[in-house]
Amino acid sequence: GRPQSPHLSIYSPQLTAVLSITHRATGMALAFYTIAFGLTAAVAPESISDYIDAVECMDLGAPA
Repeated sequence: GRPQSPHLSIYSPQLTAVLSITHRATGMALAFYTIAFGLTAAVAPESISDYIDAVECMDLGAPA
């Protein structure tokens, strides 16, 4: 018969394919969190400056 595709147990995925899938997944996660943050900010009971002050009080430090 016809040759079959390699089984997943013996197939070694290429680096470019893995990086492409990872890039797509992180992009979808960032888009989800951005949309969720925007919707939350739109319906939040306080003003945005109150939330900015709360984040600044966390003392997360500045990026190097």
